[in-house]
Amino acid sequence: MAVLAGAVALLVLVMSLVATEILKQIVAREYDSWAPALARAIVRLAGWVHPPRAREWRADLVYVQSVEQAETGLWEALCHFTAAPKLSSLVVVRWIAVDLRRSIRGPSSLPPRGASIALELFELEQKKQILLLGPPGTGKTYAAMTLAQQVIRRHVLALRGPVEHSQRQKYIEKLVDGRIRLLQLHATYSYEDFVGGPRLREGNVVFEDGYLLRLIDEIKSEQIPESERPLPWVLILDELDRADVNRVFGEIFSILEGREKAVHLRGNAPHQPSRMITLPGELYVIGTLVAESVDQVDDALCRRFPLKRFGFDRTRLMEVLQEQWQKTTTADRYPWSRVHGEMELFAARAERLNEEIADSISRGRNCEVGHAFFSRVVSLLANWDCLDRDAGADRLLWNHSGEALTPVHELWRMSLEPFIDQSLQVVDADLRDATLSRLANGFLTGKT
Repeated sequence: MAVLAGAVALLVLVMSLVATEILKQIVAREYDSWAPALARAIVRLAGWVHPPRAREWRADLVYVQSVEQAETGLWEALCHFTAAPKLSSLVVVRWIAVDLRRSIRGPSSLPPRGASIALELFELEQKKQILLLGPPGTGKTYAAMTLAQQVIRRHVLALRGPVEHSQRQKYIEKLVDGRIRLLQLHATYSYEDFVGGPRLREGNVVFEDGYLLRLIDEIKSEQIPESERPLPWVLILDELDRADVNRVFGEIFSILEGREKAVHLRGNAPHQPSRMITLPGELYVIGTLVAESVDQVDDALCRRFPLKRFGFDRTRLMEVLQEQWQKTTTADRYPWSRVHGEMELFAARAERLNEEIADSISRGRNCEVGHAFFSRVVSLLANWDCLDRDAGADRLLWNHSGEALTPVHELWRMSLEPFIDQSLQVVDADLRDATLSRLANGFLTGKT
């Protein structure tokens, strides 16, 4: 008994020291550098004292690593709890520590790939359909793909378990990608393309199923073991507003409103009876549209799809700029830390430009410039001749007076000015020129 009591006392002492060191390191903002190694050491220590608990913790850590691949925070991680094993206190403390570190340090050095979609993911899980709308270039299609991947990964994690999810990443990625369908709509897209109807093939009229019915057949024909639940499929309908949605969807609107309902579709050939169709429960639908406001969204879509508006966000722009900059070859000579300060000024000018557009144009925020337009400055800067001639260039985007250098001027001329000019077409030519001149002066020099 004395030996056991001594061992317990020693274990308590070691754990106390570990807990103290964790708090010290969190305050010192050094959590990321040593946390994985420390977690593994704790598991090894537990393996000597209590092997069953060590196995439980080891499985928990594998699960955490699979979730943290998306660099989610505590709130986003909670969205995964329906798929998670019973988590030990070690894992919960680790997530809390990550969030504490972020609250002290701010965002991590790399942009989060799966952050800021927790509420949309919850909405999609509940309704099985969601609509993302906003001005061009605000990341709607990217967000739709991220949502699609996340909802499938959650179900894969619940079905296959954390160990397989972590160890078979290439297989999981292929599985996820194979269950996502991206359909780009356009002005000539029709009911016959989407649902089905007569088509002219080699001089003959034939009746064919459209994209949706073929997808439903593919889903229903999937062979699923009796012991497993079906994994989600996701259909992304990109730029819905480019098509006549009432004509394209037809009767499908009815089953989008109530998944439990079946709808009668007319026969695929003359004198053929109508057939019943339902949407599979595992089919999720994400729509995107370049609507300027909710008022411009078709009422039929509004009633059936939860809406999420995307707009310009300065923090997100910085994440995009950093992500794209680190992919360039120029980043080897000019690391992100070297350009960060000037990119911060660039993001501030971009935010101010959109605020001035909101005050200058009758449609306000609906005409704001998206991140995709601003992010083109990365390629312009990376390919700027000045950087090749002078590897130690002092200023890259702005001079010491805060006035734009060549890459920013080129961005305005090639990308920003044409887009803003298009938004100003409804106003008088003289007023349009004056407004463009004022916006250019504010963005390029910082002067009003």
